Amino acid sequence: MNDTAVQTLTVESDRTLDGVYIPTVSLDGRHLLTLDRERAGRYVAAWADAIARAEFDAAVYAQLTGIGLDEQTAVATIVHDLRPDRPPLDADATAPLRLEPILSQRTKRGQVAAFLGDELVLQLDAPAVYHHIGVVLPVVMTCELDGDYRRYAIGTLQQPVWRAEAMAGDLGRRWRLPETQGADHDRWIADQFAGIVAASPAEPPAGRPVWQANRRQSKTKSKGKRKR
Repeated sequence: MNDTAVQTLTVESDRTLDGVYIPTVSLDGRHLLTLDRERAGRYVAAWADAIARAEFDAAVYAQLTGIGLDEQTAVATIVHDLRPDRPPLDADATAPLRLEPILSQRTKRGQVAAFLGDELVLQLDAPAVYHHIGVVLPVVMTCELDGDYRRYAIGTLQQPVWRAEAMAGDLGRRWRLPETQGADHDRWIADQFAGIVAASPAEPPAGRPVWQANRRQSKTKSKGKRKR
């Protein structure tokens, strides 16, 4: 893997043609992993398990080298003596991604490598892993709310479909607003929603206006490192 390659792992509330919102995890647009509530819990647990093992290995490495073992012996102890006794990670929860706890060759800190088949496609350090698992469940839990709100806007509020979908998508930005207060915050709210309020109620605007909301999503980024 190129050491300068930027990788992304995106969590999205993705709308289907029939208006149902489905939580998905995508890797550079090539593969999609659909999560329901039950699988989302297992998916998060698998990532948490993997990074916990990687950080444990990093602590063991630091301890063993600290008491005088050379680097090669410390790594061999972890790889050949400690890891084989551990139960396997929940591969079904993250498929088609396969997770592997590793030590960074450069920093000797814990990381998680993700593979598609035999191809190493993603390598995240601990902060990136914790960020990723921290956004998965909120997106999963709000997918049903997105769908309910879209149906409410179409039915009770009698909004055209395109505007109802824009209103639901707008919430994806709004609920992640920074913690600000006062006039600046209120002005930001008004500016973001002004386009929806002013648009024609009968027909969608031409093209893709700047106010039209993208899918609710969160991206985890990392730079590739060689693994051990």
